[in-house]
This record gives sequence, C-alpha cells and structure tokens, in this order.
Amino acid sequence: MYPLHLDLNEEQALFAETARKLIEWRSPLSAVRARAEEGAGLDRAQWRRQAELGWLGLLVPESSGGGCLTGSGVLDLTIVAAELGRLVQPGPVLPAALVAAALGAEGSGAHAGLLAGILGGDVVATWCAPDARRWWDGRADVIATRGDGDVVLDGVARYVPDAQEADVLLVCA
Repeated sequence: MYPLHLDLNEEQALFAETARKLIEWRSPLSAVRARAEEGAGLDRAQWRRQAELGWLGLLVPESSGGGCLTGSGVLDLTIVAAELGRLVQPGPVLPAALVAAALGAEGSGAHAGLLAGILGGDVVATWCAPDARRWWDGRADVIATRGDGDVVLDGVARYVPDAQEADVLLVCA
C-alpha cells in the first residue's frame, strides 16, 4: 500500500484537518466497529451529515447545486476520500459523488430532483462500474439498446460498490 502524499496549501490542509476531526467526532472507529459487528448497514444520519458538508457535490457545478471548497473538486474529493479511508468510514461517498457529477453535467434538469436528493443526503447513489479491462478492449459488461422509447439493459455489472445500501444506480453501458 502506498501512502497518499498531497502537496496541500494552507486552505486545503485546514479542510483535511477539519474533515478528519468531524469524522472522528461524529463517527469514531469504535462506532464503525460496533455497527459492523451488529451487521448494521449504512448510518443514514452520518450520510446526511456528509451531504450537508457538501462532500457529495464536490464534482457538481455550482449552477447545479454543488461546488468545490478549495478550488479543485477532484482534489477536495481526494482529501475527503483519504480522511474517510484513514478512519475506515463505510459508504459510497466516491461513487455517489461520481453519480452526482454525471447528473450535474447533464444539465437538462431532467434529473434535478434526483440530484437534489443525492446532494441533500436523502438518496444514496452508487454506480455499476464497468470492468476496465473489457471496457478498454471495446467490450462492455452491460449493453444498452433503445426501443419503443425505452432503454433495455442486458448484461452483468460485476462491481457495484455498496449496492445493498443504494437507492439508485448509475449503470455504465
């Protein structure tokens, strides 16, 4: 395993320290272990707190309800992911942020309610990630075809992080 070394400016370092302290305070490792031993799922209250902090919207344009904190959404999300990983936090923060980014980039407003639900923490989203080896070879795990105004999906998505916790899935096809 390789340690993550980020060259953070003062504002980014403060963001990382704040995220770490909030996670330690609101969801200490002892609480995570207890939930795991109980077989409990995602702590929805903790999920909503992460959403309130803006972590799920770091890759979403401000015009769609998101925004980054220190000038780079990717770096901000990397900082959040590093702190979540350091403190062994469950939940699909990265996949949900990617789904939110896709919906925010769509821009038509057709999914504005869904995006608002994700950004508000009321909806847990994840994605059905493609198998990178097959994807780059021009083969997809899931094929989407249009017909009679519907889209039909055919195939198997082998990697769906936190599927058991998700309310919605973004399928890469």
